[in-house]
Amino acid sequence: MDRHAPHGTLRSGDDTPTSPSQATALDALRADAVRMLARIAEDHGAGSRLHRLCTEMWCQRDEDARLSLSHGDAPNAWVVLERALYLLTFAPRVLARNELAFADLEMLLRAA
Repeated sequence: MDRHAPHGTLRSGDDTPTSPSQATALDALRADAVRMLARIAEDHGAGSRLHRLCTEMWCQRDEDARLSLSHGDAPNAWVVLERALYLLTFAPRVLARNELAFADLEMLLRAA
């Protein structure tokens, strides 16, 4: 839940205000991720290894972004989420083209 502060929006659990435009940009990335995860679930199955891996990766990156926000670094939070969103689009394509074995893709996603 968001709360309004004199200098921006406070995310639940965060004490650092972000500007409305920063909060909107981060929310847009999160909404895109929800759509991408839903697409992966639809295409590969909600219980598939790929969906579980991508969900786990996204949740970790979202946690990293929230930590950045708690330290007042909204630009870094945006970069973390943008890169994670890219990986959500990248992973299914790599598997579809048989460019990497799943184990190699898993290592790549965890390291990225």
